[in-house]
Amino acid sequence: MDGPGLSRMLRSLLRSIKQIVTALIVLVVLVCFFEIGLRVYDSHTGQVTRCELFDQGFLTKSRFCHHEFKPLLRVNVPAVGHDSDFELRTNSQGLRGEEFAIPKPADTYRIVCLGDERTSGVDVAEADTFCQQMQELLQTRSALKIEVINAGTPDYCPLLSALQFRQKLIASQPDLVILNWDMSDVWDDYCYRRYTTMGGSNEPLGCSHPLLDPPRQRERNQIINLFLLPQFALKQGCQVWAGRVLPPPPKEIDSPTGKYAWLQDQPPDWSIYIQQSLEGMLPARDQAEGIGGTFLVGIHPAPWQVATTASNGERVRAAVGVGSGVVYRNRAPFKSVQTFCDEQQIWCCDLSPAIQAEPLAVDLYQQNSANYSVEGHSLAARLLASFIVKKLQGPWVNGPRAVPPVTGPRNDRTATRGGRGTGNR
Repeated sequence: MDGPGLSRMLRSLLRSIKQIVTALIVLVVLVCFFEIGLRVYDSHTGQVTRCELFDQGFLTKSRFCHHEFKPLLRVNVPAVGHDSDFELRTNSQGLRGEEFAIPKPADTYRIVCLGDERTSGVDVAEADTFCQQMQELLQTRSALKIEVINAGTPDYCPLLSALQFRQKLIASQPDLVILNWDMSDVWDDYCYRRYTTMGGSNEPLGCSHPLLDPPRQRERNQIINLFLLPQFALKQGCQVWAGRVLPPPPKEIDSPTGKYAWLQDQPPDWSIYIQQSLEGMLPARDQAEGIGGTFLVGIHPAPWQVATTASNGERVRAAVGVGSGVVYRNRAPFKSVQTFCDEQQIWCCDLSPAIQAEPLAVDLYQQNSANYSVEGHSLAARLLASFIVKKLQGPWVNGPRAVPPVTGPRNDRTATRGGRGTGNR
């Protein structure tokens, strides 16, 4: 090859190398740009490193309760229906609200509210939650100080609430424990039961978050965990594969779009899952009564059991497999919870008849989520407070007569309790 030809070939090779290097530099810059952008976005929202749809950056993984609120949290949240934001705060126990004294002061009647996001009310101001409004209502009927502890945590179910109560709340010595039953609890129980360690008497001992890997597993995932971009790409790829390539049938409990399938007029046979979720109440009931407290179950309807246009915002219903304009009139889900409570001699307050009878029931739920609006929280507070004052023993002015203390084995308590499970009828 002559000199000019060799020179042209070298120049061509150098141009190719320059283009490749330039492309690599641009690629690296773009990757760094996206990585920085993801980190900025995640620092404000927590939506990249989160692993559950319910997590808005407020939660942390737990080895005992799967997940929980971050303790001593202070974050501004846009208030629904208001011009200004509100501060979402948690105490040192990772519960929404103020610190509470342990041991309980002698002049205090203490109530613990267990439940999920409908109880915690993370999208309304603390003063607007039904826990806080119920505290104010009950205070007007009592000479003792009334204190309501809001232990609601997003996506909890009775299984996780029982673990939470045993770990954090039994030392608070509550006089009354209210387990707020949500219609998503059957699906949630199915999801978390696989991670739960059960004791010899089928009592839950702990539910460890699966991403709290042992050290060797963390070392294998070190590169993925070091950068957000691989985490984001892996998560999106898994969602596409699971949702589009291998989607489960819409009525199956494995599918997020089947979350409320058991509410339908012709529901699938979820009897085993319903029974397991209902039995998740019993450890919390036993723990509450073991320290001399009263146990109450409050049944809260889903918006699609109330009105055709409730929570009809963009993709709210589609995300859980509920059609736009659909309302479920099936009373079987409410009856199944009531029947279980009757059999177990558990006080039960079904809020659904009063909520469904509201002329403006659509306003009781938020448009862009399945949670209560401020009006919904207010009605739930009035219904629960009225039931407590009318039916349960406590420091209530013009309340029910004192009930003698219960003694003896559980199977001998029916006569003493006098059918209390049907007290809401």
